[in-house]
Amino acid sequence: LNGERLSNEQLGRLTKRFRDIERRVSVVPENFDLLMDDLQKVAEGIGGKSDSSKFVTSYTDARRIMGSDLLGIEAVEKVFGIKIEEKDLPPIKCSKTQLKRFKIFGFQLILEIEKVETTGHPITIRLLNALAEGKSSDGGKFLYRSEGKGFSQDAWFLKETLLDSPLEFGWRISSKTVIEGTLGKNYLNQTLILLDTLKNVFDGKIPEEYRESIKFFNMKKDEIATHLKNRDWKVAGDVIKGCAIDKTIRESITSLICRMYLTERATGEKLLPSICVWTSTSDSDGRFVCGGRFDRVGASVNSGRPGLDWDLVGASLSLKL
Repeated sequence: LNGERLSNEQLGRLTKRFRDIERRVSVVPENFDLLMDDLQKVAEGIGGKSDSSKFVTSYTDARRIMGSDLLGIEAVEKVFGIKIEEKDLPPIKCSKTQLKRFKIFGFQLILEIEKVETTGHPITIRLLNALAEGKSSDGGKFLYRSEGKGFSQDAWFLKETLLDSPLEFGWRISSKTVIEGTLGKNYLNQTLILLDTLKNVFDGKIPEEYRESIKFFNMKKDEIATHLKNRDWKVAGDVIKGCAIDKTIRESITSLICRMYLTERATGEKLLPSICVWTSTSDSDGRFVCGGRFDRVGASVNSGRPGLDWDLVGASLSLKL
């Protein structure tokens, strides 16, 4: 300013002034959000590197940006009968500019809740099926293996922990459908495509909180490929999970089924009606679990070796915010 470099403190105050201006005017420049993000980045001394945990978007702004692709407090109240005040929401750790990019790329923002407050029961696949009484809102089945509030006796997952794995209270952003190019690819090759997509979605500036697992995965990907080539499925799966890359860029089977349930009950839309996606969940044999094909005969929940390349199984990009 006037030939002098502003201090971080001065830039911070300038950012606050711009926020004050934003609240007072009815028309703002089209690139206002970009300007604000740039000012924040400089004021926080991160030199333009993206670190999404340093940015928080208000629920009001998120609702305006995401529109029908926000499954927030309104959807939770409609579907579960749970009323959550805005002041009690966890922060949405994402800038408005980045949230707009997620919207453009076809993502939905989901508020995941831990439990049904009236009963104290945690949100699990078993509970969701019981609440649905095994049916979707159009009269079809909820899950392919649903039988009323329970499951068919020959359901492969009856003794698996995945039925009772709960959610954590917080925000998740997920692509509504499969990422292009992931169908018919094994778990490793899907992961490589997801990482390219992640970089693209973040405009080349992947946030710090995702970089460690990505770095670890890049160190191990050749080893994983060798295990897959040698058909050492469980070892390959263990290495993948050891990198934590699965949990970084994919959702659990509980998150996926809850997202499908919440979307269908709140909006009438059935996600993934003809295809499945691999998740970060693995079964007791070390196989990765996939879910989807949510049609009238019920959503599918299956598992398979990480080396499989099923034509009807792709991948969604999913991030915890």
